[in-house]
Amino acid sequence: MPHVDFYVLPENTEQSARVFACRLSAQLYRQQQKIYVYTRDEAQSALMDQLLWQFKPDAFLPHERLNPAENTTVSPILIGETAPAVPMNFDVLINLSEQVPAFYTHFTRIVELALQEENHLGRLREHYRFYRQQDCSLKTHHV
Repeated sequence: MPHVDFYVLPENTEQSARVFACRLSAQLYRQQQKIYVYTRDEAQSALMDQLLWQFKPDAFLPHERLNPAENTTVSPILIGETAPAVPMNFDVLINLSEQVPAFYTHFTRIVELALQEENHLGRLREHYRFYRQQDCSLKTHHV
């Protein structure tokens, strides 16, 4: 079962979650981890794609958007709103969607980001309970 890290962010904006996802992706990339950033929809994928291009003006984070028709990638960071048709040997799933993806077991580590907003925190509590029932290893970090 995967290890699940819950990061409790001090802010309540989706932009703060996206920026944190970029920071974490940069750190994981330096550790030679392959990352799948799972988003709720195409608009959120486009925002993450744009933010990763602009995130570090003095560095490049190689990434691309998932193309379900091709289902191949050479980038260590992949962004998508659907499950890859075939598991692509990624290490970390950063979940920016509102649900636990059905394909979560394909990853060794899952990252969930908690915003300081009651509806969002309620959903994350449900995620926490789900992962606990699945015998995942859980850890909470206060950022």
